[in-house]
Amino acid sequence: MKLTFEQEFSLEVGEDKYEASFRDLTKAEEKKINKSFSQKKQQSKQLNKYMNKLKKLRRSIEIDEKLEKWTEIKDSEAEVTQVEADMEALTDKIESGNTIDEMFMTRLELSVVGGDRDKILSIATEYGAERVFKTIMEDLSERKEGK
Repeated sequence: MKLTFEQEFSLEVGEDKYEASFRDLTKAEEKKINKSFSQKKQQSKQLNKYMNKLKKLRRSIEIDEKLEKWTEIKDSEAEVTQVEADMEALTDKIESGNTIDEMFMTRLELSVVGGDRDKILSIATEYGAERVFKTIMEDLSERKEGK
């Protein structure tokens, strides 16, 4: 079996056909991609922690209302307001971009070389990087089976 680092592919969009090469990532590039998207993963975990804290605070408020602990209720409500603000800020950060499409676009930018690279990247922007990536993978697979 031959170890290849670059494989040629073609991408057809309507009547147009674009050709380039797809190269494997280096270990450093893989680490860079994993690091950048692990941050989004950590943000999602933090959002879950906020949601759990909010549930506990609301439950605590319910209990304090039954026990008529008005000072504790006031403190808990202030904390609920702060947690909700933190959640909203974090949610905005998480939703600021399509993480999956960003991941595929980053991969395409690193792996597509030569040929019609710029046109292929603009097609990925227009039609979605995930869709273009999967199409390239299908073409590479078909070419491999044909050999």
